[in-house]
Amino acid sequence: MGLVVRYHPLIFIPIAILLFIYLLRKYHKKIALISMCVLSLGVGYSFLDINITSSDNTYSGVVIESKDNYFIFYTGLERLYVSNYGNTYEVGDILSLTGEKEDLHFITLESEFDFEDYLSKKGVNRELTVSNYEVKHSSPFKLNQWKNNFLSKFDEDTASFIKALFFSGSSDSDLSSNLEALHLSRFASASGIYIYAFLNSLNFIFSTFMKKKWARVVSYGVLFPYFLLLFPRFTIIRISTLYILRWINQYPLHKRFTSFEVTSIAGIFFLCVNRHLARQDSFILGFALPFIYYYVNRVFKSSRRKAVKKVGSTLLFGVFFIPFEISFYSSVNILTYPLTLLFTPFFTLLSFMTLLCYYHVPICGLVNRYTSFLNKFTALFLKINYTFYTPRLGVGLTILFIALFMVVLYFVEIKHKPMISFSSLSLGVLCLGIILPVQNVVTSEVTFINVGQGDAALVRIHNTSILIDTGGLYNKDVASDILIPFLHSRQIYSLDYVMISHDDSDHNGALDSLCENFTVRNVIDETNASYVFPLDISGVTFTNYNTAYASYSDDNDRSLVIGFNLGGKDYLFMGDATTTIENSIMSSYSYVPCDILKVGHHGSSTSTSDEFIAYLEPQTAIISCGENNRYGHPTDKVLSTLSSYGVEIRRTDLEGSIRYLSFSLW
Repeated sequence: MGLVVRYHPLIFIPIAILLFIYLLRKYHKKIALISMCVLSLGVGYSFLDINITSSDNTYSGVVIESKDNYFIFYTGLERLYVSNYGNTYEVGDILSLTGEKEDLHFITLESEFDFEDYLSKKGVNRELTVSNYEVKHSSPFKLNQWKNNFLSKFDEDTASFIKALFFSGSSDSDLSSNLEALHLSRFASASGIYIYAFLNSLNFIFSTFMKKKWARVVSYGVLFPYFLLLFPRFTIIRISTLYILRWINQYPLHKRFTSFEVTSIAGIFFLCVNRHLARQDSFILGFALPFIYYYVNRVFKSSRRKAVKKVGSTLLFGVFFIPFEISFYSSVNILTYPLTLLFTPFFTLLSFMTLLCYYHVPICGLVNRYTSFLNKFTALFLKINYTFYTPRLGVGLTILFIALFMVVLYFVEIKHKPMISFSSLSLGVLCLGIILPVQNVVTSEVTFINVGQGDAALVRIHNTSILIDTGGLYNKDVASDILIPFLHSRQIYSLDYVMISHDDSDHNGALDSLCENFTVRNVIDETNASYVFPLDISGVTFTNYNTAYASYSDDNDRSLVIGFNLGGKDYLFMGDATTTIENSIMSSYSYVPCDILKVGHHGSSTSTSDEFIAYLEPQTAIISCGENNRYGHPTDKVLSTLSSYGVEIRRTDLEGSIRYLSFSLW
C-alpha cells in the first residue's frame, strides 16, 4: 500500500486510515504502529527518484532487460531506457554509455499501447540517447541468441506465437490474434497458469515412480534450462522462487510456515528488491491468485458434491478476474475464464513439446502442425462472441470491486444468508453497472479524438452517436487501430451518423475501413449535405454555416462548418475552412454562437483570422494535430491570435483526446 500511495493518494490514504483504525481495535497498539511505520516506509521508498548527473555524460551499469529494439539500463541507482534498433545487447552485459539523458516521451495516439506508462511502472522515467557504446563485460549467458536460435527451429507462424506466449515478445501470428480476441493471451502470460500446470504435470509423472519430495526436485531440474531461457520474465522468477520456498518449507522445515506466510515472505522479498513491482500486473495478479484460490476453496470446503465445487469455484474465479480482464482489454468476455481452463491442458502440452525441442528431440514439425491445429481450434470460439465493452476501471472502482468480492466470500463461508444476498446483489449491480452502458443513458459528450495529424470527434447525445470526420494516416488503419477501440471503450456499438467535413484524407481517410468494420447507419458529406442541414438529432440541431460550400473549387473551402449546442455549450467545427469562408460566414450571419471552437485547418495560418476570433468570442479553442507534424501546425500566428483574445488553447498533440462530458436525463 505504501508503495502505491504516491500514485493514487486520494484512494489509498483513506484506506490506510481505515486500516489503522481496524488494527488499533483488533490488535495491540504496537501492531498498529508497526504496520503504519511499514506503510510510511513504503510511501517514502516510492518517492525515491534518483536522477544521476554525470559531468562527462558517461554512465556505467548493467543491462537488466533486452528487447529487439531497446534495452533497460540499470546504473545501480537509476533505470534508463535506451533505444537501440537491431539491439544485440544481452541481459547481464556491463556497459559504459555516453549520451544525453532526458525525460521519457513517446507519441501515443488514442487506444494505442501506452509504452511510456509501461516503462514508468517498471521504474523507468528517463531515456538515454547514446552516442557511444562500450562493453566492459559481456554476459556469458546469451539469452537473446539462445532464444533466436531456438525459435529458428520452427516455421514463421509457430515461432511468432511461441515468442509471444513464452517470451513476452510481439507477434503477428493468427493464433496470437485468436487468443487476443478471446482475452486469453495476456492473462495466461501474466498469471503463468500454463507454467503451474506444466510443473504439476511433471510432478504427477515423476511421483509415480519416486517419492514426491524428489519428484518435485527432478521436475524443477528438468525445467530449469527452460526457465533460464524465459529469464528475466518476472512470472518465471516468481514461480521458481515460490516453488523452491514451498519445497523448503514442506520438507526441511516440516511446514513451519503456512502457505500464506510463504507467499507473503516471497512477496515482501520481491518488493524489497524491486519496489516498482507493486504497480505491475504480473506481480499483482501472480500474488492474488494463491490467496483467492485459498479463500474460494474455503467457501466450498463443506460441500460434498465435486460438481458444485468445480462449477462454483470456476464462476467465482471468473468474477474475480473481471477487473483484470478490463485492465487488459477494456472489455469482458464471459467465456474467458472457462476457456482458460479449457485451453490450459493444450498449452501445457505445447510447453512440453517445446521443451523437448529445446532438448533437441526432433519434433519441431509436430509442434508446427500442433500450433496449426490450435489456431483452427481457437478460431471456432471466435464465432461465439459474448464480449461486453467497458471503459477502463479506475483504481478506486477496482478496489471496490475486489472488496465486495471478498465480502461475498466471507459471508458465504460463515453462511450468513441475509448478508450473502445483500453483498451478492451489490456485487451484481456493480458488475451490471460496469458491463452495461449505464453512463451513456444519463450523459452526453463531445470528445476530440487524438488521431494524430487529422480530425475526428465523437458527439454522443445519450445513446445516439455521431462522428465528425474520421482522421486518416498513411502508416496505420485509423479505423481499426484507433476509432473502433475508442468507440468500444465508450460502450458504443454503432454510429448513427458520420459527418465528413470535406474530401481530404486526414478527415475522411478512415471512412471506408470504418464502414467495413463497424456499423454506420448514415454518412453525410458534401455530396448530400445541402439536402440534410439543418439536421435534428435527438433534439440537437446541427447547422452547416458554410451554405455556399459547393460553389468553391478549393477542397478546404468546401469544408462543412458544423455548429450545435450540447450540454449548455455551443460548438463550432471549422473543418479546414480558410479565412475566405470565415469572411463569408461573418457577412452572412450577424451572430454565430460559439463557446468551443474546433480551430480550422489544424491551426494553419490560412485560417483563424483576428477578425473571426473577435467575431466569435470563443472561450476555448481546440486544435487537432499530430505531434511534431511536418506542416508546422499549429502556427505561432494562430496561437498568438488566440492568446491575444484570451482564448483557452487545448491541443490533442499535447493532451491527447479532449473530452467534454455533461449530465442530463433527456
